[in-house]
Amino acid sequence: MERGETVLSTSQTKRGHQRFKMMAILNASPEAIWSIIEDCDRYQKTMTKIKSARLIRQESANTYVCETVVDTPFPLKPLRSVTRATHRVVPGKKWVRSWKLIEGDYKANVGSWTLKPYPGGRTLVIYKNVAEPDINIPLAIKEMARKKTLPGLMANLRKQVE
Repeated sequence: MERGETVLSTSQTKRGHQRFKMMAILNASPEAIWSIIEDCDRYQKTMTKIKSARLIRQESANTYVCETVVDTPFPLKPLRSVTRATHRVVPGKKWVRSWKLIEGDYKANVGSWTLKPYPGGRTLVIYKNVAEPDINIPLAIKEMARKKTLPGLMANLRKQVE
C-alpha cells in the first residue's frame, strides 16, 4: 500500500453474502477525505456507479438517512437503497461512517468507511461492505464489481484528494 496499491479482500458472511474489505493509503489528510465521505448528497459526483444520491434527513448530530441508486449494467435495473448512517469522529485519531439498510432493492447493505491518520500527512482508508441485491446478479458482473468497480471507487477518491 505504501506505493499506492489498493488491497481488496473478500470473504463470506454466515448468511452466504459476499463481504468486501478494501484498504489504501491516500496522500491527503483525513479531514480532506472526510469532507467527501460524509456528504451523501454529493455521492453521484464523488463515488463510482452512483446514478443518484440524496440526503433524506438528518436524524441527529451524527445520524443521517440517505438514498442512493446504483447504476447497473444492462439488462439489470438500477438498485435503490435507503440507509441509516452514523458518523463517529475522534479528531486526530479516527473518522468512521457506518451504515445499515433501512429499505431498498437489497437483502443486505451494511458497511463502513474508516479513516486513520498515517505517517507523512497521509491517511489509511478502510472500506468495508456487504451488499446483496434482491435480484440474481450474473457471476461475470459480480467479478467485474470485485475487480474493477471497487478498486475504481478508491481510485476515484484518490483523484479527488491527491
